[in-house]
Amino acid sequence: NKKVEGEINKLFVEDQKAVLYLPNREAEITQGKPFGVAFGIHNVGQTGEFTWEVVVPPDDNLNKKCGFRNENDALDWITTGGKNSRGVEIPSGDKYTDIMRFNVLKGSVNDVSQCIVRFQLEIERKEDRSRYTTESFDVVVNQ
Repeated sequence: NKKVEGEINKLFVEDQKAVLYLPNREAEITQGKPFGVAFGIHNVGQTGEFTWEVVVPPDDNLNKKCGFRNENDALDWITTGGKNSRGVEIPSGDKYTDIMRFNVLKGSVNDVSQCIVRFQLEIERKEDRSRYTTESFDVVVNQ
């Protein structure tokens, strides 16, 4: 969507390497309703290929907050766009936009009043697998 792409491009400042199209870095997701999180990558270096993966950093309170066994339960909410290991070529100075989609199934969270999960979008340069940047955001689950 060109409109969302334009909004994402407005979020970049100076040499910022990535942005998320989310107010306050928070996605409020209602169980059973798909939700998209748009993001952009700005190549501030040489032309190259970039990969990304969305991860959940270790959180000992996930079981208490959401009733999860481990971080993989939260990763199951991502239906598409959470990983690109093939790589996307971004020319020097250019920006690339994409979207990751979430779907929290009804009944998959025990207590929505406490279920907030931190996710990280980890972006790497494919050539040398070096970390390019990481952007964090929270998912708040509603009924």
